[in-house]
Amino acid sequence: MSQNGIRRCFEVENYMSAVDRNLACSAIDPEPGYAIEIQPPIPWPKDGEVSFENISLSYSREGSRVLKDISFTVYPRERFGITGRPGAGKSSIAHALFRMAECCGKVTVDGVKIGNLDLQASRRGMSIITKEPILFMGSLRMNVDPFLNHTEKEVWEVLEKCHLKSWIESLPKQLYQDLADCGATLGPSERQLISFARALLHKSKIIVIDEASSTVDYRTDRLIQEVIRTWFVDSTVITIPHRLSTIIDYDRVMVLDRGKIVELDKPEVLLKKDNGYFAHLYGNQCPS
Repeated sequence: MSQNGIRRCFEVENYMSAVDRNLACSAIDPEPGYAIEIQPPIPWPKDGEVSFENISLSYSREGSRVLKDISFTVYPRERFGITGRPGAGKSSIAHALFRMAECCGKVTVDGVKIGNLDLQASRRGMSIITKEPILFMGSLRMNVDPFLNHTEKEVWEVLEKCHLKSWIESLPKQLYQDLADCGATLGPSERQLISFARALLHKSKIIVIDEASSTVDYRTDRLIQEVIRTWFVDSTVITIPHRLSTIIDYDRVMVLDRGKIVELDKPEVLLKKDNGYFAHLYGNQCPS
């Protein structure tokens, strides 16, 4: 009886830790923006221009600012790179664009202030590809086309563009192959290419790529860059690179340091600057 009582006490303690976590989550403030009913114009975004005006961002009320009064514009169909040392505020640009954290200032997309729009509607107009690919429980088709808005022919077309068609054709159920544990059994290359296929099928005018090649090999990295250069030509591409060589042919590159813009120009211009930030970063990563 003593052993059984002790075991029951430990079980209750373990169960109560789950209750404690649920109570803590229920006390978290909900994301602002869901109560806003204003929808963007249709179609939106139409051109893909992104403008940051005097943006400052902090992840807590008492915390220090990770972005400090920055302003810049990304033009339609431009390939725009954002780089800097770790902690410079690169990913915070994406967080501000997707309203993951409240910021001071104004972010506009095609002249529309996104802070005045319904939160989900503003996020739905853009696509993001992160370092850790996001896959769901279900079939491959559902992961590429979560809302089933496209035909199988369209799905196969984007899979071929992302170099996945032959691999999926070799699977027993092909498009309807179930992904166990949200694709945990797949390799990082396949997971990341599926994310690119999803973004390509969505045909977003704004694509944000946050260190998407950091977990893949060089062969897959080359395939990813080929997809970006070939099939995202009608979209505005904002890239936070893992390897600076991937943005060396971009239209412009912005360098951040401690939350401020220190350089913004064409990469070939930045490389010619003596003691320039970008030239120093590129020289350290690509000494050859």
